[in-house]
Amino acid sequence: SSSFSFLENSSFSSVDFIEGNDSPVNRIDIQTHWLGKTLHAQVNSSAIQVKNLQLSFVLQKSLFKRNRRLLKAVDNVSFTINQGDTFGLVGESGSGKSTVAKVIAGLHRPDEGHISVLGQDVSSNPKSKASRNARRAVQMIFQDPYSSLNARMRVLDIVAEPIRFYKLTNSEQETLEVVRDILDHVGLGTDSAFRYPHEFSGGQRQRISIARALASRPRILICDEPTSALDVSVQATILNLLKDLQEELGLTMLFISHDLPVVRQMCDRIAVMRHGSICEVSDTEILFADPKHEYSRHLLDLMPRMDLLT
Repeated sequence: SSSFSFLENSSFSSVDFIEGNDSPVNRIDIQTHWLGKTLHAQVNSSAIQVKNLQLSFVLQKSLFKRNRRLLKAVDNVSFTINQGDTFGLVGESGSGKSTVAKVIAGLHRPDEGHISVLGQDVSSNPKSKASRNARRAVQMIFQDPYSSLNARMRVLDIVAEPIRFYKLTNSEQETLEVVRDILDHVGLGTDSAFRYPHEFSGGQRQRISIARALASRPRILICDEPTSALDVSVQATILNLLKDLQEELGLTMLFISHDLPVVRQMCDRIAVMRHGSICEVSDTEILFADPKHEYSRHLLDLMPRMDLLT
């Protein structure tokens, strides 16, 4: 029998049991728990604002500017993500989706443009205290959970690391209690705390990544193709978990994927990218019903159609 129950008339399954175990998930009360303290934080109308973002990578160095070869990975990208929304970035491989996400997360420094996180400009002076505090509110979930986790660390220490770094608890005992609660809440169970990443399946590793992201009490999650490396049977449970967490914690999400049916289920608004630029930004259902840009129509034409299989 399956470890998950499926909701009627729903595209995603409901996580009722710990993955790989028959024990029920011990859900915490977010309203009163340590994890829910950001629920009452000041709310800005926009969570992320990106204006005229540009970034090039050097392919060939040279003392003379005319001899340098550059790859323009991000070309004049602008968009706004409203608080509590899920904003999708779609496009073919190499279109610049992940690069935009890494710039927002602070992993790349833009050549030009401005990024505002929860009303704070984080691009002009990224090392300022205000910028660092704003960056803490942004956490990223990567495509490959195994390569993004330290194989030499136990799950307990992986999830506790951001809590210890930002000094978010009053004692080590409180840190351990919080980590156990988070592991329970994402469907891993407290027994997973003393194991290592290689002992888990792909879906379980992605739950560890989600738990680690939650440990800094973020207000914004960047999900960079979080299910593309997982089996189809596991993808739905991870997506359902992300939707549940968004609802419980009031999270804003930037969701990156090339899987258009998944994006349609997850996102409120979508931006279509090609060659480092945005072709079109639209509400999800409007984009799927009446795409304006030729490339958007091309992507939608490539979606699998059930009527062709019957």
